[in-house]
Amino acid sequence: MKRITFVFILIFSGYSFSEERAYCDLLPFPENSLNAILDARKNPKVSKACLDCQGDSCSIKPSAVQSKVCKRVYCTPSKRSKADVFVDDSFNSGGLARDTNVRLVFRYSISKEGKMEDIEVIEMSENTQVIKSRVDSKEIFEKVIASISKRISYEPILVDGKIMKLTNLYNEYTYYSE
Repeated sequence: MKRITFVFILIFSGYSFSEERAYCDLLPFPENSLNAILDARKNPKVSKACLDCQGDSCSIKPSAVQSKVCKRVYCTPSKRSKADVFVDDSFNSGGLARDTNVRLVFRYSISKEGKMEDIEVIEMSENTQVIKSRVDSKEIFEKVIASISKRISYEPILVDGKIMKLTNLYNEYTYYSE
């Protein structure tokens, strides 16, 4: 009877398992630390502590998503173009109001080639004033992030001599429109 009561309380108490997310920085690590990062990636203890690999892809282990070391070693870009991010005016004419700030959370992967892919906006802080028309703003912002991602590259991730895709990474982005 105690077991049934416990299960009932657990189900109806509002308790939920929150998804741990690996939020990764899009700023590259300093060039002088590249060799140290690559050496850490070669250490099987580091990959075992940080990564959960299945087939040809890996993700940051739930127990390691808060680890600055794991995120620094595996999901920090090696290069980012110094050019300003330019998003042409078609994004504004596509349905976004001027003078808007929209905070986004997006999920992405790092391909075997070291590029961002599988970009998906999963949260948006927007209100009805942000949208001027019936345009799918989520789709627009995925295009904005995809254009930014073209300026970012990563070193391929090797685990046990095999190049792996890194999945289930997250970042926050705030879009400003003037």
